[in-house]
Amino acid sequence: MNWKNTYNLSIVILISLTVLFIKNIFNNYFFYGYLRNLFNVIEIIVFFGFIKTLDNSIKAKTKDKKLHIFEYALYVVIVIKILSTLITLYYIAQAPRLLTQFFVILTLSLNVALIYLSFNAFKIRKQLFGNYTNNGNLKENSFDIESLERKKYTTNSERLSLCKICINKTFDPKIGLLCNIDYSKPSFNTFCKEFIVDEKEQERIIENTTVEKKGFFGSWKGPIIMSILGFIRAAIRGFEDPFGLVFLVLGISWLVIALTSKK
Repeated sequence: MNWKNTYNLSIVILISLTVLFIKNIFNNYFFYGYLRNLFNVIEIIVFFGFIKTLDNSIKAKTKDKKLHIFEYALYVVIVIKILSTLITLYYIAQAPRLLTQFFVILTLSLNVALIYLSFNAFKIRKQLFGNYTNNGNLKENSFDIESLERKKYTTNSERLSLCKICINKTFDPKIGLLCNIDYSKPSFNTFCKEFIVDEKEQERIIENTTVEKKGFFGSWKGPIIMSILGFIRAAIRGFEDPFGLVFLVLGISWLVIALTSKK
């Protein structure tokens, strides 16, 4: 999933968690309820802080100093979230009737979504900025001019790879990609002296940076199974049943994201 989708879905999850938190404030009167609400506040602040700081870092093309603080804090939140999710699944296994409770399923779904989006954001951060010990600038996608200058351009595909990220390019539907300076096909064998990096192209590549998807969660299989289970549940209990409807909607949404985020 690319960064744009990750960021937008994270905002949706944050809004949902905030609404759920407000609902819990009015329903929890015991001490354990207040402790849980306190953790929910910390969770929302940390998750939003990391996502927003990473987004600002990507736009600025340099790593924000606060990014690692939010990431390390989010590690702790994710561990607690995983434990909470496992405990919830255990209680559901012991009392399947919990599956009929809308807010139990909603909370579980939001927890799983938050965990997945966090791991995806971690991968994108590492892919773009590397380890926290480096200089904090974007890696390959920042078009390091020095590395481009050292390369040899002996084939047409190698020349076009440089032209595509140059601001002096133009496109002719009959001929293809051309140099806008002399309106000719690229023929250089060493680094082109007229090269000027295309900032818009750089932004587009960074925005669409994807993380390699592997296994069940990165393919269409997971959402298809979830959609089928939700449809079967809805068909048996009726579409007024929240469990079937929620899983059907989540499954379809997950499927759309999986298919539209392919490399």
